[in-house]
Amino acid sequence: AILFNVKKRFLQQLPYTYTGDICIAVNPYQWLPELYAEEQHLRYLNQPKEELPPHVYATSVASYDNMRRTERNQSILVSGESGAGKTETTKILMNHLATIAGGMNNSTIKKIIEVNPLLESFGNAKTVRNDNSSRFGKFTQLQFDKNGTLVGAKCRTYLLEKTRVIQHEAPERNYHIFYQLLESTEIASHLLLDSAKGYTYTGDNTVQKIEGLSDAKHFNKTREALELVGLTFDDQMPLFEVLAGVLHLGEVQLQSNPADDEESLITEGDKGAQSSTEMLGVTWDALQTALCSRTMRAVNDVYSVPLRKELAMDCRDALAKAIYSNVFDWLVSTINQSLADDAHMSNHVGVLDIFGFEHFKHNSFEQFCINYANEKLQQKFTQDVFKTVQIEYEEEGIEWNHIEYADNQDVLTVIESRMGIISLLNEEVMRPKGNEESFMSKVSSLHKDDMAHVIEFPRTSRTEFLIKHYAAPVMYDSVGFLEKHKDSLLPDLSELMRGSSKPFIAALFEPKPEPKSPASEATGGRRKRGGALAISTVGTQFKESLTELMTTINATKVHYVRCIKPNSIKSSTAMDQAMVVSQLRCAGVIEAIRISRAAYPNRLQHTEILDKFWLFVPRGGDTAADKCQLLMDKLKLVSPEQYQMGKTRVYFQLGVLEELEDRRKKFLDAKATYLQYIMLGFTQRIKYLRQLEAIIKLQSVIRCVIAMRRYNTFLNGLILAQAQWRGIEGRKTAADVKSNHYAVIIQRYVRGFVKRHRYVIMRDMVIRVQAVVRMTIQRPKYRAALEEKRREADMAYQL
Repeated sequence: AILFNVKKRFLQQLPYTYTGDICIAVNPYQWLPELYAEEQHLRYLNQPKEELPPHVYATSVASYDNMRRTERNQSILVSGESGAGKTETTKILMNHLATIAGGMNNSTIKKIIEVNPLLESFGNAKTVRNDNSSRFGKFTQLQFDKNGTLVGAKCRTYLLEKTRVIQHEAPERNYHIFYQLLESTEIASHLLLDSAKGYTYTGDNTVQKIEGLSDAKHFNKTREALELVGLTFDDQMPLFEVLAGVLHLGEVQLQSNPADDEESLITEGDKGAQSSTEMLGVTWDALQTALCSRTMRAVNDVYSVPLRKELAMDCRDALAKAIYSNVFDWLVSTINQSLADDAHMSNHVGVLDIFGFEHFKHNSFEQFCINYANEKLQQKFTQDVFKTVQIEYEEEGIEWNHIEYADNQDVLTVIESRMGIISLLNEEVMRPKGNEESFMSKVSSLHKDDMAHVIEFPRTSRTEFLIKHYAAPVMYDSVGFLEKHKDSLLPDLSELMRGSSKPFIAALFEPKPEPKSPASEATGGRRKRGGALAISTVGTQFKESLTELMTTINATKVHYVRCIKPNSIKSSTAMDQAMVVSQLRCAGVIEAIRISRAAYPNRLQHTEILDKFWLFVPRGGDTAADKCQLLMDKLKLVSPEQYQMGKTRVYFQLGVLEELEDRRKKFLDAKATYLQYIMLGFTQRIKYLRQLEAIIKLQSVIRCVIAMRRYNTFLNGLILAQAQWRGIEGRKTAADVKSNHYAVIIQRYVRGFVKRHRYVIMRDMVIRVQAVVRMTIQRPKYRAALEEKRREADMAYQL
């Protein structure tokens, strides 16, 4: 039934299916934009899960809601085979959590989303099964403040596949960043790289293209992401120089010394050595000395031991791996410094994207560690779904049919116990002449009898062993296990890098404080039994990291997303049913369905029941269990088989608790409706009285206005009548005044004429009088003058 359902939905381009609280995500091998449109983000936040089609968004919403409601940290474990779509599912989950926790306008959220491809460039690579396979584990903690707003993020990484830096099988590729550098022509020339050349560590770059992927475009995105975490384009150059130095190291040609085959040296004029020394900031002589010899220290003496060509080449590759590993660690630290906000964090949601189960023709130490991690996660799933439930039922006295399930505890015992494979590897690498055959002999003698059901040793090989993992049996070749487990860099090579003229490279190799494991802390740093000091190996570090990770996850509420790979040909329309069934069975999905049908998936403490459904609790009962029983009787469930009373909890079959919640909701809705009715009546009465008072005031104002208008109209009429009457009287008066005025004018003119006439007569008379007077006065004078004139004339005559 589950296979039919999954296949039907897959062919309808519906990749998600629920099995209880577990979300099954089948890789559709194509992007389905309608499933991830913006309106879908809030739709799953605002609507009940039951009303919406299955989607991984429901898992992210469940974790977010649970965190907000309980103030408890959450984890989402995304698991599945390589190529099942875990990385894309993780990005979808983080994108959705970021959106519902603040929206895409928040700069912090944008940074978290856009920086994610940066780790993919440095930590992902093309494999046979997956074009973008994660070659490291990643646990991303999205940090939320007390209001549920996303404020930061922190990333922890696990077990970067360092071997891929120096070798990979065709048609696989090295890490994406190397091909991005080679495709960036302007930077590549500065880094002395030739994009058309096939490098030892990358293979033929012109052949190993990923269909539909532009390395040049992705490099631009990588640079933008680096800028987001605080590295300007100029600051990025030292980083690219280191990466170019790694590629050039792979081109360093070593040869045996003609004078002595036990010695080696760099081929004279080698371009790879010249380019690598320039990029790494070291001299030719220093590089040759570090690669071709080893410094040995005795009690009172220090001497140099030359290395054969093969060992020198191993040193070259070890240096390349160490440089890239340190760059990756530095990048993760830089991202965390840019994104983390521990000061404002209240809770977190952790999203785990870890390498899927791997099973190849040849499986080495890397596959062993990867599958070990998957065993730990499967154990957690088993504990959550099966073991813990069954143990709890037995302790609570619940009657149910015991279900057989695959428990991988014995596999973990073989790997991580005190006498397990990792401990035996530690013991063997500490021995001066430890080797794989001795290691295999110890593993076989300790586990071939009592653990024969989980580990086998083929008779045809002395270096191979088979572990029956939960997903599939895997044959491992132990050749190279010790070297990869130890993974130590010669002190000479570390000193070479610390002496680099380039500060960035020198800082990468600064000594770091050794992290204290719980075991070392418990012993206070003392020697272990046998007098040997504990050494830090890859396996031990990985085991401690997994232990720390599982401690973190165990303190959270866990949500599961099981990614399924539908076929091996990356087709969006084909499904390999046998492959899918195997994955469903190995992932524990089928057993989870069986246990959910046979058991009681929902449970509540007696006190929780009473607190939650106190509205229905009848009177009576001495203990909480008695009151719960009375409550169940009152609620009258369909049948008593739908629930069981435990010693401290009540267990419900699937759907029963939802029905109780529905009844509680309906009851509260009815009471809320009644309260709303009361409150609405009260508010409406208050509103009515206020409206009535307002209406009365309004009527008073209107009446006042009407009366004032009437008064003003009457007053205006009265004034008009008065004006008309006054006008009549005025006109009469004016007529009288006007007639009097004309009479006065006539009188004035008459009087004026008379006066003027009298004036003229009087003036003429005055003039005549004046003339007579003047004549009277002047006549004697004239006569005297005339007489004087006559005498003067007579005198003149006489003379």
